[in-house]
Amino acid sequence: MSLLYHLLHSSLKDASVLVLDNNWHDPPGKTWCFWNKEPYPFLSAQKTSWGTLQYKTDKFIQTQDVAPYQYYYIDSKDFFQEIRDLIQQFPNVVIAHEEVIDIKEENHAAVVTTMENEYISPMVFNSIPPNIPDSQDQYYALKQHFLGWFIEAEIPTF
Repeated sequence: MSLLYHLLHSSLKDASVLVLDNNWHDPPGKTWCFWNKEPYPFLSAQKTSWGTLQYKTDKFIQTQDVAPYQYYYIDSKDFFQEIRDLIQQFPNVVIAHEEVIDIKEENHAAVVTTMENEYISPMVFNSIPPNIPDSQDQYYALKQHFLGWFIEAEIPTF
């Protein structure tokens, strides 16, 4: 949905856009946290942000500014609602509640197949996660990386 947000704030804002999403009305409840130098555009989805870190023990408290970074925390339900509200301003954006079965390239175009229809377009953005192997069917494999520092202590501290 962030791609759609940025698309609707770009020179492509008047292009015809079809969003295929079978979970449009009930997105999964998630939270996202991330570091960013720029102000985050989805203000209503932002629950809070932090510009400082605090180190605290029984005898010691130190606060440190992390500028130019901010650490943002957003809620997915609020994020999706903000995008839904934005789309209302763009009659060129159509939402179809369909599950994508296949995406392939034919004759220099993308062909997207759903249970209900087949769509052909010169451009497709696909954010569907890859299938997870059966051996990991209960867990999602996800690699995350955070900006941070390695801290070494002479004695076990944490």
